[in-house]
Amino acid sequence: MSEDDSSTSVPTPIVVKLAAGTYFWCACGESQHQPFCDGSHRTANANANLDASEPLKWKLDEDKRVALCTCKRTATPPLCDGSHG
Repeated sequence: MSEDDSSTSVPTPIVVKLAAGTYFWCACGESQHQPFCDGSHRTANANANLDASEPLKWKLDEDKRVALCTCKRTATPPLCDGSHG
């Protein structure tokens, strides 16, 4: 994976080139490794009794450059659909 934009301070997509394979997209926003899940939803759930979203498991069948959502408002997760504004 090579990241073109790793900033998570602004809810804009993160554009990455990914190899074919299976990935877990963070659906809760708690991950410190956006847009990918790092298991932070488990800690958030346990510490605050929250119902944080489970990560979305998704698969790429070929190497591809994609724009992954970080605002969590997309209707096409994990891909950005411009919902951030």
